[in-house]
Amino acid sequence: MSVGKRIKEMRKKAGYSQEELAEKLCVSRQAITKWETDGGLPDILNLQAVSTLFQVSIDELLGQDDPAPAALQSASCETSVAAVYQKHFEIHAGAAARVIVQGTKTAEFAVRVSSISGKDITGLVGVSLDGTGRAQTPDVVVKRRRGFSVAQAREDLVLIISLPADYVKQIELEADAGELLVKSLMCEQFEYDGKLKSASIENLDGVFILNANCPVQLAFQPLPRRVEINQLHADCTITLPAGTLYHCENRGRRCEINAPGALPEGTLAGAVIELNGFAAQMTVAEQ
Repeated sequence: MSVGKRIKEMRKKAGYSQEELAEKLCVSRQAITKWETDGGLPDILNLQAVSTLFQVSIDELLGQDDPAPAALQSASCETSVAAVYQKHFEIHAGAAARVIVQGTKTAEFAVRVSSISGKDITGLVGVSLDGTGRAQTPDVVVKRRRGFSVAQAREDLVLIISLPADYVKQIELEADAGELLVKSLMCEQFEYDGKLKSASIENLDGVFILNANCPVQLAFQPLPRRVEINQLHADCTITLPAGTLYHCENRGRRCEINAPGALPEGTLAGAVIELNGFAAQMTVAEQ
């Protein structure tokens, strides 16, 4: 039996539709269809996610009697806790190659830690969760331990942070990430603080705030009702779906905005993209 057929069999046994499985794995429904019809194989991170969800080993998933090659060995772990009275999430993620933040329909928030290379990260990365909602206490803290450097985390570490949609009001994420993916979060505000190379923001309903003094590429699908960019001596490139209605506001000093598709300044229609800071440049394009 092929890998795709095994995934389809496990999905049906668990009672999930393709859409529900796609949401749990943070992929598109088209990806699930492609796997199940043997049009392609999941990459190592998705293999790890499938094996964790269905509680089978990657060897079983691949149909191998012998241990999987090192590059395919499971290297993930997950920690979860009930989100009691939680509305404002504060997350300290630290250094990572990729950070995924997604909304779920459960009443728990969870963090799954994975290694891109397949490195055994047991004992090298610690996750602390606090579901009490106490002030001055971060809800999620990810810490590297001895033997796992910042450089290694930037190249190899993947964090998948799942938050209960019904309990989320605001999110503050502090990280040093190569890539950020935000998906399906119905919250009032999402604020990112730290280093970042690129981000893909999908179905975020609310305000997105970026505080990053480094070059950043952002892609929105669709554009939230408001985006605020705060930078010093840095460039930001924003990509939007074709036909997006928006206008820009330059609130910074010596800042420049290049947005040929924007509505005239002062227009009240459409979403708002605001640039703050000093000597920053922002370019907005549609595709």
